[in-house]
Amino acid sequence: RNLKFTLLGDTVNTASRMESHSIPGCIQCTEATALRIMREDDKVKVKPRGMVTVKSKGRIKTFWITGTEGMDLPGECLGLTVCFVDG
Repeated sequence: RNLKFTLLGDTVNTASRMESHSIPGCIQCTEATALRIMREDDKVKVKPRGMVTVKSKGRIKTFWITGTEGMDLPGECLGLTVCFVDG
């Protein structure tokens, strides 16, 4: 038996925009997500990217997730291929 889910709404739109406005191989997240990560897990490294113009959102402050304590990730932004957003 296969379960199927349909996700709609602002969270999915934001995730799609974060992915399409990112650099391949990087994790980009919103400011709210970065603040939550910093508050809840001090082992995860978050680095400001700056303001990005995002369709249907305007200019938003974004961040890179660059690794965890004891593990720095290589690449232009030191990230992965996953996207985290608020929901």
